[in-house]
Amino acid sequence: MESDKPSTVITGHPSKDLLKLIETKQVYARSLHPKDRIEVVACLRDEGWGIPRIAELFHMSDSAIRKDIQKVKAQQAHRVKSINRDRLGGETLRLSEIIIQRALFNENYSLAWRIHCEAVDKLCQLGYVDLKPLPAQKHEFTGAGGGPVKYEIVEYKMPAEMRIDVNGGSASQN
Repeated sequence: MESDKPSTVITGHPSKDLLKLIETKQVYARSLHPKDRIEVVACLRDEGWGIPRIAELFHMSDSAIRKDIQKVKAQQAHRVKSINRDRLGGETLRLSEIIIQRALFNENYSLAWRIHCEAVDKLCQLGYVDLKPLPAQKHEFTGAGGGPVKYEIVEYKMPAEMRIDVNGGSASQN
């Protein structure tokens, strides 16, 4: 019987990890801490699960799951209020830089260049980034082939200039 099972309270685990524990019956869904349950409910909704299916997983009523979903929406609304034009532009550029680094690591230079140009261009068009001359950003890491990959991004105007130095050679795109 479900109520005879030991109570397990886990906090601080990513929701997908908790979902795996629930699916493998290592953790009982009903015994989750409310904060963790709400995170798992949000994860399941993002994956397209319906309220009845989630309610069945947690052995709870549909209305209880709806309340959890309302709490998730309230948390998300609070996060959206703190986002302004500069923060959105900066966060988007930061994420595009991560994608560029991944593309360079995989030695896909044309993709890195395309993301760099298009991300900045679109943000400028939307008014999230002001075009100003910035000092060059120099980066270096080990590529998928094991050799050093150095790149420098210079943003003066659109399109930007990006110089890539791979294993002592160089490439430039304008």
